[in-house]
Amino acid sequence: MANKELLKSSNILDPAFGSNGIAWIKYPNSGTGFARGITVTPDYKLVIAAGSGLNFSVVRLNANGTQDTTFGQNGTVTGKFADGHQSGGSSVSVLKNGNILLSGFYEEYEYAPSKRGLALFDDKGNFVEEFGEKGVIVVHPITSVKFQLPEVKDEAKSRSASSQKGFSVELPDGKLMTFSNHMNSFADKVGLLMRLDKNGALDTTFGDSKGYVTVQYAAHYTSVGSLTCLKNGMFAIGGLVNQDGKNLGMIALYSADGVPVKTFGSNGFVVFDSFGSKDEIFDIVEMHDGNILGIGSTYDDTFNGLLVCLDSTGKFVDTFNGGKPVVTPIPEAVGGTAWLSGAQRPDKKIVVIGPTYGEQNSTTIIAQFLPNGEPDKSFGDGQGKLVVDLTDVLDMGVSVAIQDNKLVASGTSLPHEDGIRPFAFRCLQ
Repeated sequence: MANKELLKSSNILDPAFGSNGIAWIKYPNSGTGFARGITVTPDYKLVIAAGSGLNFSVVRLNANGTQDTTFGQNGTVTGKFADGHQSGGSSVSVLKNGNILLSGFYEEYEYAPSKRGLALFDDKGNFVEEFGEKGVIVVHPITSVKFQLPEVKDEAKSRSASSQKGFSVELPDGKLMTFSNHMNSFADKVGLLMRLDKNGALDTTFGDSKGYVTVQYAAHYTSVGSLTCLKNGMFAIGGLVNQDGKNLGMIALYSADGVPVKTFGSNGFVVFDSFGSKDEIFDIVEMHDGNILGIGSTYDDTFNGLLVCLDSTGKFVDTFNGGKPVVTPIPEAVGGTAWLSGAQRPDKKIVVIGPTYGEQNSTTIIAQFLPNGEPDKSFGDGQGKLVVDLTDVLDMGVSVAIQDNKLVASGTSLPHEDGIRPFAFRCLQ
């Protein structure tokens, strides 16, 4: 960033975590790759969805940031969802029985549209062989058309640095709800909401005996990128709709049976058409009061962070920023920043994370907001944000979680002489 003096990382990071606040993830085979979603286990360990080369990986750290040698090989497990070009981890969750579910993306060939890949591990990092094909599965119930790179149309592309981010939810009966996207062409895309049995097979009691339902707004190109199960059993879905050449941020609400909730927005969808030309909702958090918080970005010439808070009918919440979205520019960053992930702390404050764009030495921004949407000026630089500068190259923090009321984050730093360096860090605040 142009102004590196906002805060020094040495005053931000927790020295009791990793090495001076940072855990640089190491693989036994010296492989390198990207770190994406992070989650906290009940005993405060950290599990990270990642990639190593063209394989997916899961990494588990002890609470103090050291790699957990009781899990896999020195805290890491790598593999493929199926034979093909690439498998990568996107998000990870700990199930009620202690098993670890990795949600990721699978590409059959180079430039192929991504499909949902899942892998299930026990607490030691062994594949649960009763799930899918010996612990892994690719879930895509519709036959895909083969595409070539020249067919890509710019208006149909996401500007997101995390368009492969995904989520799966364990249901009370142990079944799983997950999502994917299906492309009929590069300008014709729909989301898929899919329910699986415990063994990973499509649950044919869901979605007119197909195991899935489509998520599409008014016959428009629709891409889904986040899924959250609300306390009332409904599912909030975030993503984008392409309409007249513009990417518009979108939040949809579906019932537990896979039916759009007609009383929410317009037939189950709220589409935001008053921001930039390329907008997206990357993450959704259910607030303590039951309202739905959409986390994402707007984009014209630069990225701006975006927060929207909706009630159960899809209307803006009056007590959150006066019923208006919170758009956060980062003028110190040449290309701005996008909020890619977020969480709500026990004191109801909201934290979000994103990397800066357009710079050779990008940094990670963590911002904190009060429950009413105002910046928390007691946090970070006095304006509600921390600037975390780990190295003199690209540092891309993409996921944030709460560990015993401290902020932990994961991401990737590149390029380095030894390749790409995945990381996790913990803040003092």
